[in-house]
Order: sequence, then C-alpha cells, then structure tokens
Amino acid sequence: MTAARVHDVVVVGAGFAGLAASLALSEAGIDDHLVLEAAAEVGGTWRDNRYPGVACDIPAPQYTLSRRRRSRWTAPFAPGAEIRDYLRDIAAEPGVAERLRTSTPLSSAAWDEAAGLWRITTPRGLLATRALILCAGRFGSPLVPDVPGYGSFGGDIVHSARWRDDAAIDGADVVVVGTGASAVQIVPRLAGRAARLTVLQRRAPWILPRTVGTGEDGAPATPPGSALLAQDAAFPRRLRGSTAQRAVADAARAHRERQLSSPLLRSALEPRDEAGCRRVLFSDDFYPALERADVALEPSGLAAIGRDGVVTAAGRTIPADTIVLATGFDVRAQPYAPLITGGRGTTLAESWSDGMRSVGGIAVPGFPGMFVVNGPQGTLGHGSALLAIEAQLDGIVRLLLGTRGPVRASDRDARAWRERVHSLAGRTVWSGGCRSWYLDADGSPGLLWPGRAAELRDHLDDAVATLRASSLAAEPPTLSHSSPSPAPDATGRPPQIGQRP
Repeated sequence: MTAARVHDVVVVGAGFAGLAASLALSEAGIDDHLVLEAAAEVGGTWRDNRYPGVACDIPAPQYTLSRRRRSRWTAPFAPGAEIRDYLRDIAAEPGVAERLRTSTPLSSAAWDEAAGLWRITTPRGLLATRALILCAGRFGSPLVPDVPGYGSFGGDIVHSARWRDDAAIDGADVVVVGTGASAVQIVPRLAGRAARLTVLQRRAPWILPRTVGTGEDGAPATPPGSALLAQDAAFPRRLRGSTAQRAVADAARAHRERQLSSPLLRSALEPRDEAGCRRVLFSDDFYPALERADVALEPSGLAAIGRDGVVTAAGRTIPADTIVLATGFDVRAQPYAPLITGGRGTTLAESWSDGMRSVGGIAVPGFPGMFVVNGPQGTLGHGSALLAIEAQLDGIVRLLLGTRGPVRASDRDARAWRERVHSLAGRTVWSGGCRSWYLDADGSPGLLWPGRAAELRDHLDDAVATLRASSLAAEPPTLSHSSPSPAPDATGRPPQIGQRP
C-alpha cells in the first residue's frame, strides 16, 4: 500500500471556523494544509439552515471574519443566503480553493504515537498529518424531541435545520415546535400561508427589537473594526443582578408590552428564567404574528405525536398536517467525537463523556497534536462566536509555529482551566441554576466562554504558554522505522510545523 503523504495540518470542516483556519494558516506561512468537508459545498450551519426567514441574529458588520471584512449587506441582520455567498466567495479564493476537499467526510482519525502523526481515513483515501484541527462546529446534529409516535404520523415532519421547500405549508394545519432562535424567524413567514398555525412553547424567550445594536438608519452603531469592543460592551448585561442585566429585562418587557395587546399572550410570553441565561433573541414580527386570528400559541411542550396531530405536555390534542421541529441542535453530542481516537486508546467522545475537558478550549488531554475550534468555551453568550473562533485560531497558530513536536495537554492543566472558567462564570447569569444549551448537563460552562472576548484572548495567552511548557516537558516520541514519518532534524526530533525536513 502506498504510504499516505504527511501534511503539516489537516482541518476538518469548512464552515466559518474551517475557512478561517485556512486563512490563518496561510497567513502564518503554514501552506501545507488541507481542509476536509463532508458536504458537497462549504458553509456549515449556514449551508444547512435554509428555512423561511433564516438570518443572523448578530448585526451584519460584526459577523464577518477580520481577515475578510465585508461592509455591504442588504439588511442590518444578514440573511442566510448572503452569509452562504460570503463563505462561498472565501472558499473560491486562490490559496483556499486548492486546499479544500469537499465531499470528503472524516471516517476516522487515530494518533500514531510512534510516528508522532495523526492517521486519517476518508472514503477518498488515507492521509497523515502532524496536526489535526477540528472545525466541525456544534450545530451539525439537529435535536429531535424524544417523544413517541413519529412513525404513526400521517403528515409531513420537517426540521428547521433540514428544511425542504416542498414541505406542506400552504393551506395546511401546521404545528411549530419551539420558540427559540429559529422559531422566531420561521413563525412570521409561515403565518398567513398555513390555514392554521399553532406554536408550542415550553419556555418563553427574552426578545428585544431588531433595532438594538444598529444605528437609526440600519447602519452599524460602531465601525467594523470595533467589533470586539462593541460586543464586549454588551457583556455586563450577563452579570447577575447588574444594572445592565435589569435594563435588558426592562427593554424586553417594554417591547412585549408594545407589540402585544392581549393580556393572555403577554402573560404566556413572559420569560420565567433570568435575562441572558439563554440566548437573547431579536425580532420585530414574532409577537405580532402570534396575535393573528389564524395563529395560536400553546404554552406547553410536545409530549407525543399521533396519526393526525400532536399531543402536548398539558394533554391537549392538536390536529396537524405538517409538524415543523424548530428545536435546535444536540450541541453536547459532537458528531466527530466518536471518530477520533487519541494516544490513550480512547475516543474523544469517551474522553468528553463527563464534560468537555480542555486546556484553553483548544487542546484536550490524551490527544496530542489535536486542536478543537468552536467547541469547549467556543461560544460567547453576549456576542458573535466569530470573535472566539478567531481568538482560538490565533492561539493554535502560535502553538504550531512555536512548539517542536506535538502539542500535549495535561490532565492537571485541564483541571486548572476548568477551575478558571468556573471562577469567571460565578459572576454571571449562567451560575445560578440556569438551564441553557450553553452549559453541560451539570451546569458547567461547557461550550460557553463566560467572559468578554478580550478576556478570552488574555486567558488564551496563558493557555498557550501552559501548553508550550507541557509539550516541552513531554518526552519526544520514538520514531518507528515501519511507519512513514517525517525525517528528524539534527536534534533527533520531527521537524517543526511549517519547516521542511
């Protein structure tokens, strides 16, 4: 069998994070890298989410990569189709396009300690790499409610993340399950098309008007270069008991009072959790849609599905021709995690079975030379995830350029990082029994960075220094003569990333 060529870096995923990784690597002179994408085109969650009304909930000028700023958008909150086009344009650039491998899903990746390499299998062949960067994101697995009866339903069921344009909507009895980020965009678009639209709600969201964060004419309130400062200015709204948090609650309450005339709807749509615990939403048309005569809000969750409709947790049966599951994603079940086997012989899924352990949110004990982007502590609860993605990538590139041999995270340093994150979370709304997809099942900030984006960069500086120290302290691997591997230099160690043997 022909030996797999050894690359400096292989990136998995070609959404925002994967494309940003390619740009950052090329800028740093790490040209020998590939980007693997399972789908036939790039775009990640923006490729998959095509439901009616899909748009970003971050002001458009703040939702672009710093290396590829775009200032012209048709709306203050960019429509999904424009974001897809933006990502396609990046993927088509010279320097990115030739490194991109679409329709190439990762089948497996296993660490070869003897060679100091990751061995990767794909349906298109074998690869080997000194460093593996996972950029597959957290929105790859649609969350389907665990209720009985899916097979008995006689109508159409569609998930918002797998939207079909031929879904039976016009003139139909439609039930939308959920009132989260996708639902508040979908419901106004389906209202008036469906003969009858019923919206099932377990927990009412906090909703602000869409003018928040933009100028009076729809222009950004701050220059694009000030994205970090503009978004970090919103962080005090996530501090428990702060004046800023109360101001968010007051603004959302006033918005609800202005838009809803029905006292019953106002009461049913009053959030019961603290402002900021879950993602704060932006909409000017969700509340008015619920006051239409052909739309009904059912303040109860989905309990079961029957042949002709749904049964709510309150025991009510609602007829339906079509069920729309606007239920988000299973963010704790990272789809790539079972495919990755580290140096201890365990998979990443097994390593993370009791929580997403990491150092800096980027390196995982037992997985040398592997990095994760947009995973642990990769979400900002007060702003754009792109700020966290770029901060993590900057740290990873520094490690690749400044560390000889594979970067290794220790269990001790992972415990210290977890304690650091918990300490930061203690001042925030996410520490008070909050239930949110940002958090692990035990309430720990798994996906969430519970601080400002600027603080994340500072703490990543510490993590990079810690990882360099732990990697230098680790014994270099013994190279196996039977394994294709990079030639050692005069020190007897494998060449540094970006350095040719």
